[in-house]
Amino acid sequence: MYIQIKYRINGGNDWLECQLSAEEYFDLEPDEVPAFDSVPWHNHACDYLKLPTTGLAETQITVDDDRHGQRIIIRETFWNEGRNRLIERSDSGQRSNYRELILLGVVGEAKSEVLRLVDTKCTFNLGFHSMIEKNADGTETEHKYFEFSPGNGSA
Repeated sequence: MYIQIKYRINGGNDWLECQLSAEEYFDLEPDEVPAFDSVPWHNHACDYLKLPTTGLAETQITVDDDRHGQRIIIRETFWNEGRNRLIERSDSGQRSNYRELILLGVVGEAKSEVLRLVDTKCTFNLGFHSMIEKNADGTETEHKYFEFSPGNGSA
């Protein structure tokens, strides 16, 4: 299995890259053998890199399992001093092909918005929409406006 992280810092043109072992990338149970569908430690490349999003322009994680013909690519683009991001996930291989776009955007000081678009037959359809409010006590409240479920006429 091949796991690579590529990233570009703000103002830079060149991609920097590093490779991770399966043990560094996946949160494995004792004696668990790394597999393509093992659970990763983190969902974002910046968490493996231990870099703040304020300094990043783009990141990309590629997980390749040549033995089973599967690949995941997660690419993130950052703006607004790293507070907003567009995430593109692409899964391909013998078992499935899947693509989604996730837009995480800051809306004012105490709100953020989440939009998830799922590729269904070469067309992106809304799969999820919510707003997250930061409460005075530090907790967050999520207001879901749309979540795809079979039979609701969307996606």
